[in-house]
Amino acid sequence: MMENRYIYHYCAVNGNVQLSGIAQLAFRIKSQADLVKLKDLIAGNDFQPKAIASLSYLGRENDE
Repeated sequence: MMENRYIYHYCAVNGNVQLSGIAQLAFRIKSQADLVKLKDLIAGNDFQPKAIASLSYLGRENDE
């Protein structure tokens, strides 16, 4: 079974600290709840994003 992956470029912020990167997600971001899920995925031991400052949809790929 093929699974779609949605590819986004994001910039997450916490105060004056920014983290940007590429996210390959199994879900499409359509709501605030989806943004919260993305923030949870980005979070790590030394970075807790407070907000997503920018989000760009780059496309979709199929996993074969």
